[in-house]
Amino acid sequence: MDDHNLLNSTLTRRRVLQYGLLAAAGWSALGLLEACAPGSSSTSAPTGGTLIFGEGTGPTVLDPLGPGGSTPLLGYWRQMYDSLVWYENGQVVPQLATSWKNVDDLTWEFKLRTGVKFHNGEAFDANAVKFTLDRILDPKQKATQASRFTALKSVEVVDPQTVRMHTTTPFPVLLLGLTQAFIVPPQYITQSPDKALTSPVGTGPFKFDSWQQGSQLTYVANTEYWGGRPKLDKLVFRVIADDAARLAALKAGEIHIDMNLPLDAIDAVASDPNLTVEKAFIDNSLILEMDTLHGGPMANPKVRMAINYAIDKDGINKTLLSNKLRPLAGQLLTEDAFGWNPNVKQVPYDPNMAKQLLTQAGYPNGFDTQVNGPIGKYTSDRDIVIAVADQLNKVGIRAAANPMEYGLFIQKLISNQLGPMFLVGWFSFGDPALAEIWLTSKSTLGHYYQDATYDQLVAQGASQLDTKQRQATYYQAAQYMHDQAMAAWLFQAATYYGVSKKVTGFSPRNDELPFFYPAAIRS
Repeated sequence: MDDHNLLNSTLTRRRVLQYGLLAAAGWSALGLLEACAPGSSSTSAPTGGTLIFGEGTGPTVLDPLGPGGSTPLLGYWRQMYDSLVWYENGQVVPQLATSWKNVDDLTWEFKLRTGVKFHNGEAFDANAVKFTLDRILDPKQKATQASRFTALKSVEVVDPQTVRMHTTTPFPVLLLGLTQAFIVPPQYITQSPDKALTSPVGTGPFKFDSWQQGSQLTYVANTEYWGGRPKLDKLVFRVIADDAARLAALKAGEIHIDMNLPLDAIDAVASDPNLTVEKAFIDNSLILEMDTLHGGPMANPKVRMAINYAIDKDGINKTLLSNKLRPLAGQLLTEDAFGWNPNVKQVPYDPNMAKQLLTQAGYPNGFDTQVNGPIGKYTSDRDIVIAVADQLNKVGIRAAANPMEYGLFIQKLISNQLGPMFLVGWFSFGDPALAEIWLTSKSTLGHYYQDATYDQLVAQGASQLDTKQRQATYYQAAQYMHDQAMAAWLFQAATYYGVSKKVTGFSPRNDELPFFYPAAIRS
């Protein structure tokens, strides 16, 4: 089969169904998933120009396979790197892999795209795939993506255009994990490791140009991209942490897109003749995670449940968030994700119950604590942190609100310093295995909770091939995390973008990973 076929003919519809890849996550019910080739975008759209994307956070390092590579950073890397496969419109589609099959339950084989080169001229081949995944699995690398490959044992180079991946157990979510494994050039990194950290090289549609940490990251078009030249000449990610300043830059035409538009500005932006508002409910659950590993009140499940009862999710959504978000149903997963349990319900607002539970836990007079959180990452994140702290104070938990700059937040997150509790959002990308891992002992983005029963449920679900069995396992996991009050379940996040009408080809994604290869600017 040629390079435009997504699946090898030996991977039948029955086999795909067996691996759970067409389950309730909304994947196609066809045995063959048609690829959206990168070069297929309309040629009638304007070309050239510079697009400036404004957001509240930026990268602190330029290593796509390093520590602290949280989901927001994937959007930066996506412009510059390719992965073997990508997730698009509910389907896994080819990128640097053109087809794949399961040789057996523990072996995946991938055929690779030919003629692809890294930005420095180095050839892409099977050795680059093995180098990348070996790097992710190396504990010294501390790659965030390692949590996506808990069952990956080894990568075998069959020939320059073929790799096999061997797993310790059946691993139906391998493909989703591979969407975040950005392929890096082995020769360049081996020969110039320091340079690779300051001048990164990928195979993607844009090439690295410059970086001013905390200010902006600039790319230029890769005119020799295997999928065809991008329409833009230059792409700039500009960091403006303050919501009001970012909005002012949008109105002044200094940026073309404002990510995380302030909720109270949505109507004004929508009525501006030069702007439009785009939104997406995303597969991201905002929770109040708690450090249970260092003793104190958070180690007591009654205290954790009291915190759930103390927070008026509906009230915050109505008065502070203009009903723009969705309260979570007492569990980590969002309602549209595979494994979401309809029998688990939202914890109601009941301050009296919160006080009773605190008394039962041995804290009749409350206790002193702190609520940490990022600034500029999630919609109204600073305001949510302050509102949650205020409501905890009303039941006797003397909580100080401590919102902080996002780079500091990530640094503290991965070094286990965000306790006793903090606001964070975990993405599922439609499958529970990719979200629930962060509350297990396998987390590579901080370790704040450990429960052998929960670990076992998450590992079991990630290795089951039968869709109904997987769903039953994740239903059980959802009920267990609810009963243990593993976190305070707050909101399904939504992202609102203010967009200049000069921009074409931009569509918000439910994984919050903007991709500007098809974008263009009208003159």
